[in-house]
Amino acid sequence: MFKPLWQHGRAICFADGWFEWKKEGDKKQPYFIYRADGQPVFMAAIGSTPFERGDEAEGFLIVTAAETRVW
Repeated sequence: MFKPLWQHGRAICFADGWFEWKKEGDKKQPYFIYRADGQPVFMAAIGSTPFERGDEAEGFLIVTAAETRVW
């Protein structure tokens, strides 16, 4: 399913930030993650356009990985 997107559907997505959801008890609390300097966040993405599939659906996926500590 994703192999064709890795080959031909790569993109860069930019955004003001994103939400991380932390479970606190029996509720989930959203936290908005953003750059301290207010600049856009650039993220790797994969996706396809509707005309490539012959339908009207649009969408893409942000490529994520587990957290790593560099300090």
